[in-house]
Amino acid sequence: LKLQFLYLIVALTMFPPALAALAFAGILSPDRLRVDGSDFTSGNDASVAYAVRHDRRLQFTWAPRHTQGGSTHRAFELTVADAMTGERYWASGVRASSDAMVHYEGQQLQPGRLYKWAVAWSEDGAVLSDPSESYFRTGLADEDWAGVGWIGANDTNLYRAAFAIPSGAARTTLYICGLGFSDTTVNGKPAAPGSALVSAPWTTNFKQNMFSTYDITPSVAAGANVMAVELGHGWRDRGAFPSHDDAAEGYDPARDTVTRVFRAVVEVQFANGTVQRVLTSSGGWNATQGPVVADSVYDGETYDARIAAALVGMHGTAYTVSPPLWRAAAATPGPAGVMLPWAAPAVMVEREYPAVKITYPVPGMAVVDFGANVAGVLRLKNIDLPAGKNVTLRHGECLCHPGLPDLPSYTNGTIYTGNLRTAKATDVFISKGTVAEYMPRFTYHGFRYAEITGYSGTLSAADVSLVHFHSAIRQRTNATFAAPLLNALQRLAVGAQRSNAMTLMTDCPQRDERLGWMGDSALSSDSYALNFDSGAFFRHIIGVQASELNLDDGSLPDTVPFVRFGGRPADVSWSISLAQLINVGRKAFGDVETAKEYLPAVELQLANVQRQAAAGLAKMATPYGDWCPPPPNAEHPSQPYTSAFSYVQMTDIAAELAAAAGNASAAARHANEAAALREQFHDAFYHAGKFDTDVMTSYALAAALNHSADVADAHAGLVRLVGAHKAHLSTGIIGMKALYDALDAAGRHDLSLAVLEQTDYPSLGYMLTNPYEPATENLWELLDAPVEGTTMNSRNHHMWSSYSSYLVRRFAGVDLLSGTLRPPPLDLDLPGATTEAFLANGELEFEWQRVGGVQCAKGFVGEATHPHANTVALSCGAGGGTVDSVLFASLGAATGTHCGAYKAAPACHHPQSEAMVAAACVGQASCTVDLRSFSALPCATHMRVAVQCSGAAETRVAARVPIGGDFAIEVPRGAVLRNAVTGEEHASGQRHALPSGASSFVLKRQS
Repeated sequence: LKLQFLYLIVALTMFPPALAALAFAGILSPDRLRVDGSDFTSGNDASVAYAVRHDRRLQFTWAPRHTQGGSTHRAFELTVADAMTGERYWASGVRASSDAMVHYEGQQLQPGRLYKWAVAWSEDGAVLSDPSESYFRTGLADEDWAGVGWIGANDTNLYRAAFAIPSGAARTTLYICGLGFSDTTVNGKPAAPGSALVSAPWTTNFKQNMFSTYDITPSVAAGANVMAVELGHGWRDRGAFPSHDDAAEGYDPARDTVTRVFRAVVEVQFANGTVQRVLTSSGGWNATQGPVVADSVYDGETYDARIAAALVGMHGTAYTVSPPLWRAAAATPGPAGVMLPWAAPAVMVEREYPAVKITYPVPGMAVVDFGANVAGVLRLKNIDLPAGKNVTLRHGECLCHPGLPDLPSYTNGTIYTGNLRTAKATDVFISKGTVAEYMPRFTYHGFRYAEITGYSGTLSAADVSLVHFHSAIRQRTNATFAAPLLNALQRLAVGAQRSNAMTLMTDCPQRDERLGWMGDSALSSDSYALNFDSGAFFRHIIGVQASELNLDDGSLPDTVPFVRFGGRPADVSWSISLAQLINVGRKAFGDVETAKEYLPAVELQLANVQRQAAAGLAKMATPYGDWCPPPPNAEHPSQPYTSAFSYVQMTDIAAELAAAAGNASAAARHANEAAALREQFHDAFYHAGKFDTDVMTSYALAAALNHSADVADAHAGLVRLVGAHKAHLSTGIIGMKALYDALDAAGRHDLSLAVLEQTDYPSLGYMLTNPYEPATENLWELLDAPVEGTTMNSRNHHMWSSYSSYLVRRFAGVDLLSGTLRPPPLDLDLPGATTEAFLANGELEFEWQRVGGVQCAKGFVGEATHPHANTVALSCGAGGGTVDSVLFASLGAATGTHCGAYKAAPACHHPQSEAMVAAACVGQASCTVDLRSFSALPCATHMRVAVQCSGAAETRVAARVPIGGDFAIEVPRGAVLRNAVTGEEHASGQRHALPSGASSFVLKRQS
């Protein structure tokens, strides 16, 4: 796509070969076959091939393929059958449809079965492609667990059972719920290779218990086999995660007294469909204390390799279980919650980060820098210590540095742990006396730096790595900007979201919190859905959130599960998460069934919020509000303002969900309620042309409501305040989510970009350019983190990541939630952007690029190892000529929101800027300026450059749309979009439906 126009020229100048290619054109069988997101075609592993509920109306999706563009999805034929017996459950027949998606309409599926499905598609409604085949698996039903006991005791954590596989068995399946953390092996092999921490996600266990479904056929053999289950406390640690209001909801504390428990079933299936249970957790298990002698989410893990040595051979069938090492496993009542299949991606190891630097600030203490602040654990190799000696691993997000108020003194180069509060974040390995490797399994940390003491010899980079894991939601969208700072900001958001995907969206991965704060998930939902393939992840979170809904009063808590912190009823800007996730999932992934299923829950919660507002919007309670506006001014709206705003939004969403669910009367009722609430909001908070407390958030939220009576004043007030703050942030997390779109709606995309591109405090960019702890793949909780105290100062919070949605939608131009591709405004101060999106029906590509004329570029000064820092890249574009002259160049603190109208800052400007850019760029079609080649200028945070290219100026736009996609291109204000092949023109403000395949355009100013 990057060379779209070059391809066009080649095709026209080499016409006969292009014609010859047409002879091979034709419809191809589809790929990317998925059922509720479960994808067996990508490999049968726990990250993508999870079991689905048998009683849910499943969503089937596929990606049609064709040798040429322009094809349209007109029809499909789909069949579903039992994979073992071939019994047909559904045959759709040839069905007319423009969508590469359908919901299941066959006979009732059975629990605990593997199904085979096939789909073919047609571009003309008559001729079908060859079919493609895949599989999906249903989990057991709750009633299938009747009679299956729980096993666990407070003084044992390792369990073993022998079981026999009968000859002729075709498939063996393990269903397991290990609480809290668990690690399961079959004949010494991992039951789920690559998975981490859990077989059961975090839920409130007296309400819901979810289990994993593993195909262990490759790990077993006919005859004797051995299974082992090792447990950690995980989120069941009641000291760390005390629960709230359980007694009021029927919790019986006398029943569930053991923290670490599991429940398991192993079934074999024969070719004739017969199912036989060969092992359950109701008997036949033995127990012992395993090598993990202490474990905690917050404090870390202690592993005694001497105990592991005493258990050598336990995974083999010839091993003899005998006392005193082993005893019969204890049965326990266990939690009472309903058993459900975990129908979402597991927590999986994604990558390992190598050490980028190892120092010894204190003799015997190695400090390892991995170059990125992410969630995971260490892998330490070549541990060579006498028996009983230990190596200790401590973790921190940054190094000690000046300005931290809790550090009156410190040793340079040591890790900082004050912001972890009470979390010890310490792992200990006790040696058995032989060379070993260690990776903790029942804890995780958020860290960039590790302190290692007790390691014998000198630690090398080959000896240590950072193992990063998270819920295996695949990155859905890759947006790359011709602007290093925007790339770096996008990297921060994606990284923070990734590290906080731990079966739910947690707030942070490092301190003594790591909770499912509803406000964070509400704010990040749009950008999560753009950045990650998160449909099943959302659906799972929605179910867990709905389980915490109080059916008597409709309230939700601030945290889900409702443990440790938070209250009930939640801050309305927190509790809106349930409705928000459902609606985003509907828009981004076509998940209408979840909207239908949970609409009653949304309406029950909305009724609760209506009662909270009974005394008027201006008297609504707001426990948190616009959280964390930057000090020292910390500008806040009035106490009820954000709750009133979110109440209106929740009512809007209820109307949309009711309409999607086919409930027209409810949709109309909620729409009328929302209209009335806008009037009430206006009356309560709009006075004498100003909103509320006259702060940036006041106007951003008012603009987002788009009330015709006052939206113009909202836009004007917002522009006024952004100007007064010199395009720096003064909002908290709620105001910031609305800020950029509100400026865009006001016609001031230049100010949106200016706010995002600031690099001094207070700004997002300051996280990258500050001298003490530059962010990498993480977002700070506080915009002034390096000088704040320990009370609340995470360095990896995704609550600010909402801006990522705006970056992708408006600057990259790809809005997956509305199916819109948007070339940039002609005066947007960006040279270009390229986006690839992995969709259920195929890959979408979109690119726009400025060519010729005046070209501008920017770069920022950051950490030496940062992939996007310290360079400025300029290009005249293909056919845009070469650089004739340098119009402007300033390394320092230059200002300006439009290309060609930059201004140097007299107090901070490197005098060699223009000469060094000219030397690198004049006469070149493209060039790169290395900011590290300049002499030091401490005040410099960024560089801005403008050059004159010899070629004519134009903006080129190219798109490649998958078959079955419903995408349109929207022409920006004041522009004309001309098709580069047909010459057809589309005027400003028009939406033009795009055919599948490649399209090329030229964007020019409207005459």
